[in-house]
Amino acid sequence: MMKQKLALGLLASAFLAASTAFAATPSFDSITTTLKANMMHPLMDITVINASSNTINLYLPNNNRPINIMTGAYQHIYSDDPYLITLPIKLTNVYNQSIYEYSVCREAIITVYNNVITTDNDLCN
Repeated sequence: MMKQKLALGLLASAFLAASTAFAATPSFDSITTTLKANMMHPLMDITVINASSNTINLYLPNNNRPINIMTGAYQHIYSDDPYLITLPIKLTNVYNQSIYEYSVCREAIITVYNNVITTDNDLCN
């Protein structure tokens, strides 16, 4: 009787582990640059700050059209997908040359200066 309960418990935990491993599929469809009304505090809030003297372009994985960030402006990237831990970000200059292409954590702050780009991941820890 005890062996049957132990075997049943092990079988149930194996099914639970397998179902959660295969269910955790992140989706880029949930990425937006507009804070939705149902997002009190979104799970992802990446900020890109343009402190350079030129406009930069932001490319997101779910959109081939660039988002222009003017000099002195910033852009937030939101998502409420709990499985989206990092996000690939691509930034280009006014000549569409890639200046930054990395995956960043869900609370990263990217600051673009004229010759330097910094990524602050302190909020992710």
